[in-house]
Amino acid sequence: MRIAAYGWDHPGWEGGFYPADLPEEWRLAYYANAFPAVVVPAPLALGATGRELAHWAGETAPSFRFLVELPLEAGGQAAARCAVLGQRLGGFLVPPGAPWGVADLPAAPAWWLGPAEEAAARGLRPCWRPDRPWPAATAAGLGWCEPPADLPAPGLGALLRGFAAAMGAGEGVLVVAGTPPPAGVLGQLRGLAELMG
Repeated sequence: MRIAAYGWDHPGWEGGFYPADLPEEWRLAYYANAFPAVVVPAPLALGATGRELAHWAGETAPSFRFLVELPLEAGGQAAARCAVLGQRLGGFLVPPGAPWGVADLPAAPAWWLGPAEEAAARGLRPCWRPDRPWPAATAAGLGWCEPPADLPAPGLGALLRGFAAAMGAGEGVLVVAGTPPPAGVLGQLRGLAELMG
């Protein structure tokens, strides 16, 4: 199980997760040394050039994965540019309201961020969320949560066990979102996931 944050460049992390004197251009490499995956938010995905994407790939280990949230507008174009990420492209996150499906995307996993029961009709994989019902006999490759910064360890453990049960025997990425995602929770989830194996 991989733990990932929604984005890596959060001003609220400066002086906490990121050392106060860390140059902004080093943040991705610093983040990638602590976590194995990240979500590229839609606004960043829409504006990123092929050169920037190639630079991001060069800042991370071959095992690192970028999950790209596609913008509602021009999602297919943003997805096509992401091919430069190569093996580091972990897949696409398709938001509710997107007028296109998996046929419009390059060959990579794609998850529907809307209700799980709508995913199959769009040719997409469902995304597990702790506050939504999960279809039986469906394996989750992606989970999404927005835990509070003060969620106690038993709550974090329950969150991981819930995702692990939905994930089944396969691999998966649990995305921690928020404004910003709570860096302390990310670290605790990473540690608990490592303990769970």
